[in-house]
Amino acid sequence: REIRPDLAVYGANVARREPAGTGVDIGEFNTLIDVKTHGPTKEYFLAARDNVPGAGVQSRQLKVAPGYRNHARALDQEIHDTATGEVGPVEARLNEFQRGRVSGPVVGPYSEVSPDFAAILDTCATRIAADRGRYVCRDPKVLKQLALQSLRQEMLATIDKGWAAVIINGIENQDQGPDEPRRRRGQDRQWNCDEHHRRHRRR
Repeated sequence: REIRPDLAVYGANVARREPAGTGVDIGEFNTLIDVKTHGPTKEYFLAARDNVPGAGVQSRQLKVAPGYRNHARALDQEIHDTATGEVGPVEARLNEFQRGRVSGPVVGPYSEVSPDFAAILDTCATRIAADRGRYVCRDPKVLKQLALQSLRQEMLATIDKGWAAVIINGIENQDQGPDEPRRRRGQDRQWNCDEHHRRHRRR
């Protein structure tokens, strides 16, 4: 048993976003990132009943950091015999990353994203704009908006491709016939997703 996030980001030299957003800032901190997807489940629609934009993905995001904390404490008790209420080695290591505040960017069933996802894009756009500003004579705010727009386009295209793969995989799994080997079906499925991505990529 272990804790295995998707990414460990060691942020440096990226100023805090202005105005400050609601997501976890990664620009000047060491941060663990665990990307989640949230399908159209009962939990998703219950969270969205209040008609608050992004409520479904935000509800999932809020569970990421506490989940890591609980898992770290469980590992400490199991492996290191840490007493309840004490901080063991695993939790201490978790605290080295923004005091255990794990970034949990979530992608929803309608390609909406949670605040942590927006914070990551904003931080990346800030860094890109700073680099381009060294040799492009443009307003830094304009450079950042251009970078942010490009990142959002790439993100949405990637999300569309991912959900397309899930849908196609679900449809083809209903066909268990022996007419075509499973490996060939998988290759065709990947080609179909790549072709969809190429044709419908947002510009």
